[in-house]
Amino acid sequence: MGKDQLREEGFIRGLQSQDRRGVETPGERLVTMSKLGKKLRRLWEYLREVTGENDYLRYRNHTVARGEEPLSPGEFYLQQLRRKYSRVSHCC
Repeated sequence: MGKDQLREEGFIRGLQSQDRRGVETPGERLVTMSKLGKKLRRLWEYLREVTGENDYLRYRNHTVARGEEPLSPGEFYLQQLRRKYSRVSHCC
């Protein structure tokens, strides 16, 4: 078998990839970093939702879409605190 025929059969490409184990090309590194970046972004967005950091932004966008004037972030935060703690507590 000639070298061209081996290349067509995929034997040479397979051998070359085996020789490069553990070596990452710059393109492969970018893909890996891109995937890592996407996962980190999703994690960050999840944490913002869980902690309530996105609440004001969501409120503001909704209020502006209705054509109303939104509260300032401080006023919104105080309103949320009042709403949370003005209810009857079933504790004790």
